[in-house]
Amino acid sequence: MAWLIGRKVKKGKYEGTTTDDWATVFDEYCGDFSTKIVLLKNTGANSLDYEIIGDLDELGEDDVSVTSGSLSSGDVLVAEITRNYYKLKLRVKSSTAGSSTDYVAKINFQV
Repeated sequence: MAWLIGRKVKKGKYEGTTTDDWATVFDEYCGDFSTKIVLLKNTGANSLDYEIIGDLDELGEDDVSVTSGSLSSGDVLVAEITRNYYKLKLRVKSSTAGSSTDYVAKINFQV
């Protein structure tokens, strides 16, 4: 976490390759932040499926599916999440079994 001109900011960057099963890219506390932006870019050649999940408490029960979908090669998702959640989780997997693809995800949470 970083302080920027008196503001509380949480940033992160995550890179990886999808598999045939759902894999968690990040699972981040966001309860103190009013603005939450999640970026996901498909940097590989094949499609990927994604889901952003919001937890309402510390129990880790994957309470709410905030958004989900697929990204083709080169596509970018920018999700600005305005509802308050205790944690946000991003999960990804290959859209087609055996066809992995690379991705980059970033978060920017601010008060």
